[in-house]
Amino acid sequence: MRKLGIIAVLSLMALALAAVPALAQSGHFVTGGANALKISGPAANGDLSISGKVAGLGGTTFEVEVTGDATAEYACRNRGGEFPNDPKKQTVSGPVSASTGPQPTPTNGQASYSLTLQEPASTLVCPGGQRVVLTSVTYEDVTLSLYEDDVLSDQIALGDFSRVFFANVP
Repeated sequence: MRKLGIIAVLSLMALALAAVPALAQSGHFVTGGANALKISGPAANGDLSISGKVAGLGGTTFEVEVTGDATAEYACRNRGGEFPNDPKKQTVSGPVSASTGPQPTPTNGQASYSLTLQEPASTLVCPGGQRVVLTSVTYEDVTLSLYEDDVLSDQIALGDFSRVFFANVP
């Protein structure tokens, strides 16, 4: 009977120790100071860049992911930099994402990240003497997520971002 009691106590201790790493997972995005979250863009090429730092990591792996919905508008532009009166146009929409991929958790529990969302690609074919240009891009519902051991640890809704490159496309 005494052996059974000792086995039960040791089993409970092992179970409690196994739960400690799960409780230690309190990873979060650093949003202030020199390591604050930085968002730039959309840039001239349409990319939206997000960088920053995560801290408080306690799992064995972590991953930072940015997701959103993007709409890109394209048109054909001639060599003179003009858009014909009846230009060929294309609007492409869809989900976009970028991720660090699973990374081993650093021993100090902190890591920097840099991610770039790219607009949906065009399949527009222009007539001779013209080329495809990006006229505008919009990213909606951009969300930054932190996962520790494949479990969501922190999430920030970043919002919407857009840029018009050519406003006078007929």
